[in-house]
Amino acid sequence: MIPEKIEVFDNSGKKIRLIFTGKSGGEGAIYAIEKEKDSCAKIFFKTGISEELHEKIRTMVKYPPGGGLTKPADEISSSSIAWPSSPLYMADNGKRRFVGYSMPKIDTGMFRESHMYYDPGDRLKMLGGSFSWQYLMTAAYNISFVVSKIHEIGHCVGDFSPRNILIARTAAVSFIDCDSFQVYNPETGRIFYTKVGTGELLPPELMGKNFRQEEITRHNSDLFALGIMIFRLLMNGAHPYQAAGKDVWDLPTIEQKTLRGIYPYVPQKGKDIRPPRYASAYGVVPPCIRDLFLECFVKGHGDPLKRPSADDWCRCLAEEIKKLKRCGTNPNHWYGGHLKECPWCELSRRGGKDLFPCTKTKIKAGENRQIAHSVSGPAQIKSCLIQCDPRHFSFRTDSCTTVKGKIEVEISGCKDGILSVGRDAEWITDIRKTGESGNKKTFEFVIEPSQIPNKKEGIRNRANILLRAASETKKIPVEIGFFLRPLCEPEIRKIILRGIDLRNPAEIQFSLRNAGEGTLTGTAETDREWLKISPESFSAGDRQEFRIKILPEKSRKSLIHGNLIFKTNGGNLKVPLFASETLSCS
Repeated sequence: MIPEKIEVFDNSGKKIRLIFTGKSGGEGAIYAIEKEKDSCAKIFFKTGISEELHEKIRTMVKYPPGGGLTKPADEISSSSIAWPSSPLYMADNGKRRFVGYSMPKIDTGMFRESHMYYDPGDRLKMLGGSFSWQYLMTAAYNISFVVSKIHEIGHCVGDFSPRNILIARTAAVSFIDCDSFQVYNPETGRIFYTKVGTGELLPPELMGKNFRQEEITRHNSDLFALGIMIFRLLMNGAHPYQAAGKDVWDLPTIEQKTLRGIYPYVPQKGKDIRPPRYASAYGVVPPCIRDLFLECFVKGHGDPLKRPSADDWCRCLAEEIKKLKRCGTNPNHWYGGHLKECPWCELSRRGGKDLFPCTKTKIKAGENRQIAHSVSGPAQIKSCLIQCDPRHFSFRTDSCTTVKGKIEVEISGCKDGILSVGRDAEWITDIRKTGESGNKKTFEFVIEPSQIPNKKEGIRNRANILLRAASETKKIPVEIGFFLRPLCEPEIRKIILRGIDLRNPAEIQFSLRNAGEGTLTGTAETDREWLKISPESFSAGDRQEFRIKILPEKSRKSLIHGNLIFKTNGGNLKVPLFASETLSCS
């Protein structure tokens, strides 16, 4: 039974009164916060609460995405996200007990699940033809922008379910159910993995995986799903791997076609494979976007590293939105700048259904105070973009050697193009510009280990290079660790041989493992004349194999005992060996 009213307190100890909204799911219930119109709360059911969940929410509160996504509702112009703002607690026998979190309120009267916008039937029924190609492009940009900010801080969406990505009739977007995201703590390096996934949005390398049992990072999976979402928005709801034709009759599901890598928008070399009838003509999509589709679904099918980043999508979509043309016959017809004539009028002339008919349905200004509306167009996109290569740095060094890094920065959509560069840690030093060409700039920086207080082995020190242009700030993560010594560990710590013929020589295999890092080097010897080992000197990365020879005729005893002695840069080791004439081996 879900209580109608409860009292909780936030991280600062402030008492908060909650009122049940009537909405609940498998994990918890949504509550309104008394006297706070722009916030709400999620209270978990007791069965789902754990210390791991508590720590995850605390991490999310401490490390939210940038880009203004989590600011108060009246400051949001085009994108928002229901990100936790504070963990919530109840008093339990004098102790506080974690129960949920507060978050910005998303007006579900204005926002709808994203499939209602990329599905033409639902979209036309809801908005007529007023949600034009311009709005679809803008929604695709805004989704990419949110994902870029989530990735920038190290988090991942994980599950791109269209139920969790909402779109408003202004093309503004919102992400909900954020506590299911993959969350990264840059201070400790801990990752809270996503436990869910939507089958037709998963890349081939993750299909069939059990996310509840396996810890799998979802960054490359996000890029695949983001491409699918953009494809569906621009291609009349079609999935990029949905196909028709005789050669796919044995692959009835989208998941099966995805695994096979059947992308019907490229030549299929004599096969009867083609796009589904309901898909828009591929030529309607601007070449820049088609190139990214190719990278995502063809080149990136087998190589996840080739998939476009969210920043790549932002840059391309922002440029194409600027080039859009408006039809002189139907004001709802917007189309790409690469086309000479309106493709939607041409579709109607050929007897096809007009996807953006001229109707009286309008997008009303002020329907939702969370969004800056314009009757004449969609929500304004944040077009000032900062692109970086590389997007993060990871170094290993010793405690004395300085490290140098180089970063290339490209700015687009900013009026003045002025870029300021800083850092949030003293050990990133000497940042200076070394080159400039147009809107591209090159910077170099130095990491000085003497400035890092914690140089313990295995500890990763993390900081950021900060790039600022106009109202946009981008963080470039930098992490550095120090070399661990090798660590010598035996395959087994005692060798006992029974059942061997002590009258004849015997030979066994033995191995050492490097449980640390670097190269394990050293020597091997024995303390008995009848016990031989080879090689006597070695250098190994992960593992070193040895041959052990027993020459019992030199001992003439029914039970013999000796030691293998290893002297290495990862520690010294003595492994005893016993041999007798009874059967067993361990």
